[in-house]
Formats: sequence, structure tokens, C-alpha cells
Amino acid sequence: QFRTGLLYMNTACYFRDLEADQARGDRLEGVDSIIQPKDLGESYFNAGIPSIGRIEIHPEDLAGSVRISMNRTLGCNLFCLYALTKPVTKFLFPTEHDWFGDSVVLVTNTQQFLERVTRAAERQKLRGEGRLVEYYDENLYSGRVGAFKKSSRFAHQKEYRIAIETEANGPFRFHIGSI
Repeated sequence: QFRTGLLYMNTACYFRDLEADQARGDRLEGVDSIIQPKDLGESYFNAGIPSIGRIEIHPEDLAGSVRISMNRTLGCNLFCLYALTKPVTKFLFPTEHDWFGDSVVLVTNTQQFLERVTRAAERQKLRGEGRLVEYYDENLYSGRVGAFKKSSRFAHQKEYRIAIETEANGPFRFHIGSI
């Protein structure tokens, strides 16, 4: 189906909830921002519920990072590819990592492929973006995450990602034309 130009795109939320799939499951998928306790100033939370009142939050009281996720990011549909950005001198898919299957489709004209994605998105009036994923240390990083940053434990995937905002609320079948 991929060779005929059908990109099957799941939501960020789907990948977040794949706990048993070591290769694809990522509990931080769809997070917009991460704030480590050391980077959090004096804060409070006011739920607007009189019986609870204002809750003060001190950095030393936090058990881990604060993660903020927006529905818009969690609902974004993703298409993920392994990106060859330099010559391969060893195994392309080392056995010490979990991978996605037993087949590979090599896109040799990446420029044309990405142009087809762009034209198809424009025809369907969809907002989207594609770029290499940046990797961060999830125990140290504070800042924006979004669709194009992932934990460094996935750095071996060397991912190029296409993220498209749809109204699908689930998998999205994106037709770009035969590749």
C-alpha cells in the first residue's frame, strides 16, 4: 500500500498508549512541553473548587517532570520513516534494538516523495510539516517537545516524521499518489 502512495498515519495518542510495543510505544508521545523539577519556580494550581483551594507546588515536592499535552498535539496524525542521512558502514538495523517488521521500502527520490506529500496536503487543505526528529535526554531536558522531539532512547531510529493535523480522531489514510 505504501508503494501505491497510501500513507497510513496513526495519532500521537495511539503511539503513547502502545505500552507493550518496545519499538513504537512512547509514553511521552504527544507531549508539548516538559519542565524538570529543577527548572520549575514557585508554582500553584487553582482548580476553582472551593473545597480544594489553591495548591502550592514546590520543585522539591515533585516526583518527576511536569508534562503538558494539548489535545491538538495528541490528535495529530504521524507518518514515521527511518532517515538515511549518511553512508551506512555497519548494519542498518542493529539487533540490539527492537524494530518494526521484516520488510523495507527504500525511497530513492526523497525530494519527489516529499513534494507529493506537500501537494496532497495542499489539495486536501491539511496543515502539516515534515522534518527530522531531534532527540533529548528525558531526565534532563526542559522545554518544548511537540511532534518533532523524542527521548534519546529512540535515537537509533533516526526518524524523519511527517505530522499532519486532521479531523480524523484516529488513523488517517493519506493518499499522495504512487511512489
